[in-house]
Amino acid sequence: MAWNDTPLAPQQRNITQAPIRQNLATIKTAWDTNHYALGDGVANDGKHKIIQLPEQGADPGTAVNEGTVYTKEGATSSVTELFFQRENGGSAIPMTEAGKAAIGWTYLPSGLLVKWGSNSFTGAQDLVVNWGPDFTTAVFNWALVSTKNTFARSVARFVSCTATGAFPTTATLRIEGKNESTGADYNTACTFIIMGY
Repeated sequence: MAWNDTPLAPQQRNITQAPIRQNLATIKTAWDTNHYALGDGVANDGKHKIIQLPEQGADPGTAVNEGTVYTKEGATSSVTELFFQRENGGSAIPMTEAGKAAIGWTYLPSGLLVKWGSNSFTGAQDLVVNWGPDFTTAVFNWALVSTKNTFARSVARFVSCTATGAFPTTATLRIEGKNESTGADYNTACTFIIMGY
């Protein structure tokens, strides 16, 4: 429904009743969208049924002591995602964006970026964690679990983790596959997780 700019100063009450009633109907129609209907009952007055957030073209910006929840296209997923922007034009956290796969990544609500995967190899090797979004500030922690070959007594060992180049960057895990008994290079496998932001 169209909104009527009424009553205006020179208008008489007897000619503004219809547009005023139309304005009230427009307000009710808008209110009833995603809300419990006006007059539904005291228990539900003012409550939402659902919240629909049209996708924004850019981060909306925030003032001091203010946070904003909105949707925007994910930089990696290329679909509409839920974001939270911190106060004073702070960082925008993609709360629902993720690469959900065996080799994947996700954001935590705090803004931390977590990546995981698996690999098989022989001897020393650099495993470049270059899928999904880059780490833009720091790589904090990592963990590697050996998929041990009991018969050959092979084990995957963690050597080091480095950030390659200036941020934004990928992370590189230095790993090696060894025979536990002889120390010789041996084909083995591992799963790993790495965290940063």
